[in-house]
Amino acid sequence: MKADSRDFLAFVDDDGRLGVSDRTGFRAYLRQFAGKNVIVSVNEPSKKRSLAQNRWLWGQALPLIAEHCGYDRHEHERLHYDLLSVRFGTTAVAPLITGAPPRIVPTRTSSELTTAEFSDYMDWLTRYAAETFDVILPLPDESRVA
Repeated sequence: MKADSRDFLAFVDDDGRLGVSDRTGFRAYLRQFAGKNVIVSVNEPSKKRSLAQNRWLWGQALPLIAEHCGYDRHEHERLHYDLLSVRFGTTAVAPLITGAPPRIVPTRTSSELTTAEFSDYMDWLTRYAAETFDVILPLPDESRVA
């Protein structure tokens, strides 16, 4: 069975050495390829989500889902991360406070998504909200009804 490919944000220093931003997640992902040959591609990151996509998420989608589920306005960010966790899975990261347990966070955040990936996320969220909560989310242009 072929593993799904996954992108990781990395940087190349002046000496040509590669550094990965999410080193823990990257190593965890690579474990599935232990003992195998792999192909490595290097490209500059593509354009991040658009402002219109972000406005749709925070101005329309999240408020509608939050209202249906009983979240208060100050809890929209928590809902956002919960939905990202459902869509992309979670990973444990080092705690902010010494001695605290690891924090569980989504493996992807919306700010990391390209415009194409965010469009896929919007499609998924629209289906998920309808199927799971019986909430119909307007498509971005549907909110401009005269």
